[in-house]
Amino acid sequence: MHSVNKNAAFAAGVALALACTRPATPPPLPDASPPAAEGADGGGAAPPPPGESAEFAADAGSPADSAPAPAPAPAAPAAPAALPVTAALAHVGSQVTPLAREGATLLDPGATFELEVAVHLADGRLSLRDEVDAMVASTGTTELGEGTSRYRLAPDEPLRPGSRYTLHLDGAVTRELHGADGHAFAPLALQLKTSGERPAPPPRKKRGSRR
Repeated sequence: MHSVNKNAAFAAGVALALACTRPATPPPLPDASPPAAEGADGGGAAPPPPGESAEFAADAGSPADSAPAPAPAPAAPAAPAALPVTAALAHVGSQVTPLAREGATLLDPGATFELEVAVHLADGRLSLRDEVDAMVASTGTTELGEGTSRYRLAPDEPLRPGSRYTLHLDGAVTRELHGADGHAFAPLALQLKTSGERPAPPPRKKRGSRR
């Protein structure tokens, strides 16, 4: 009777030991699969591609963002250079008078003129104008060198004493002058005044009296 009880107690102890050493059943793992995109079936917007924010994806197709940048404004043309004058002279026989760049040069009514510039001009023209900007009848010559241009001008008749004139060196087509390479130069204007007493204007003709 006692031996049976011992065997039963031994079996119960072995079962208890096995129950304590058996590992517990691990809990079920959570579902790691990503949620389905709503855009496929639910009508929602598809997620943006990796590395792109949702805001950028929404604005990427905007017409304002895809418009080309405006073209830069053209640069303003350069101002014409000052004419490099090396000689500006008035001749009366053997007498030579330099022409001033500022103010009026006083000279004899029988003077002729000479200008020289240190550039080969393709369209230079020397002319003389009176007080009302009318062209004075004159004869002129032009000599073009490697890097120089020389102009001479002689009025067909002596100038009127005590009067003002302007000697112009400008372009034959436009007011600006141009070198052989196309470089533009500003026109030149020199003020002149003839010596002597200005002649009196001719008397006006009297109109006949009406009857």
